[in-house]
Amino acid sequence: MEGLLFYVLTALVNAAEVIVFLVLAYYYLVSIFGWQKIEEKKDLTPSKKFALITAAHNEEAVIKYHIESLKKLNYPKELYDIYIIADNCTDTTAEIARSEGVNV
Repeated sequence: MEGLLFYVLTALVNAAEVIVFLVLAYYYLVSIFGWQKIEEKKDLTPSKKFALITAAHNEEAVIKYHIESLKKLNYPKELYDIYIIADNCTDTTAEIARSEGVNV
């Protein structure tokens, strides 16, 4: 009787080991094929329109350089507008901004 019980328990343990092996093999194969995920090419063409707004108060010394740097954005010019808010300027900040062709 003990010999039969030993063989039955051995068979059950072996069956459990086979099941665990199959589950681990499945996860291993899934992980191998998961590394080879094909990435879709995304369309990165700029399409959003936005406004760049800068508040300026007596900035005549730097406003021209600031506007030039905003115009050098790597983005289509027709998709953004530049606005300079001349906040009670007593110098020529507004005139310089207008001469650069931005909205004041």
